[in-house]
Amino acid sequence: MDSTVLNGLIIGLCTIAGGVVGSLFVNSNFKEIFSRNKYDKIIGIYDSIWSTKTNNEGFLKEKLVIDRQNGRRIYGYITFEKEPQKRWEFEGIFTGQYLQLYYYPSRKKAEDNLFLGNGCYFFERKIDGTFKGFSVGVNEKSGILDHAVHELKRVSKKI
Repeated sequence: MDSTVLNGLIIGLCTIAGGVVGSLFVNSNFKEIFSRNKYDKIIGIYDSIWSTKTNNEGFLKEKLVIDRQNGRRIYGYITFEKEPQKRWEFEGIFTGQYLQLYYYPSRKKAEDNLFLGNGCYFFERKIDGTFKGFSVGVNEKSGILDHAVHELKRVSKKI
């Protein structure tokens, strides 16, 4: 085989392989699999202290547990000390500075899983490692859109 043809075939195959690998990086989680160290690990148990404008009880407390992290994807659950029969699951994204979560009633591990309780959290990580932000969701008693101010503090890195 002529060396010019051979060089052309090698360049062509390398171009195709480069295109395939490049499209994997752009179009899938392939990049996250190989760059996990890029994202800080925030797995752990957090105390969430929060209050709403309509809440006459002052600050309320819940446990937010981040039990899985795959790159920037976050998964876990929430329990509320005033309603221990309820449990929410969440999933979201952590960018290193911002944490965005979508929560919903747990279908698996709650005694009461027929309640309304969907919403979103939006947090910013502060220099001391705490997260401050707010949540938005429908109040299950009044049916009105409600928001609360939140602060998350990690109490344990172990689950």
